[in-house]
Amino acid sequence: MRMGRLQCVFSTYGAFRFLYPNQEHLDPTLSQSRVYLGVLNQDVRLFNTYVLEQIQSEPRTYYSNVIKKRDVHAGKNLPGDNYLSHIEISGIPLHQLVLKVGVVCALMQNVSFGDGLVKNGKVVIASMHPRHVMIKTIPRDGSVPKSFAITKRTFDFKQSEAAGYAV
Repeated sequence: MRMGRLQCVFSTYGAFRFLYPNQEHLDPTLSQSRVYLGVLNQDVRLFNTYVLEQIQSEPRTYYSNVIKKRDVHAGKNLPGDNYLSHIEISGIPLHQLVLKVGVVCALMQNVSFGDGLVKNGKVVIASMHPRHVMIKTIPRDGSVPKSFAITKRTFDFKQSEAAGYAV
């Protein structure tokens, strides 16, 4: 259905074909200027999974750490270690992250202002290793991309921020 210049789509495949009609998902420079907006996190995750499946490189899965049990002495009852795999809250990264070489990703926190590695900044995965991921910047001015190693980042949140949001 067309409404003016906007097109309404009703499937993940339809959204993918609308955003990347000529396989722009394979070109980081073209794909960084396109965005999928979903109503629910699960819609965005489904779309991201579909895009990831279209990339022909091998996937690698990274997992988050366990919850810091700093509230134990306060008499609070904290859930077990698998609790993180059930949390889906905006601003808290998922417990499991699947990446492929060539995929464009957005950074979830500021890493280096001077290098342009800022929250929501787009980068492309260059290589993956057990303890770090090599990324490349996606320059808009035609300059040479810069490479950086990104190690596991710590996201600290209180258990009360996630209370009641487990699936």
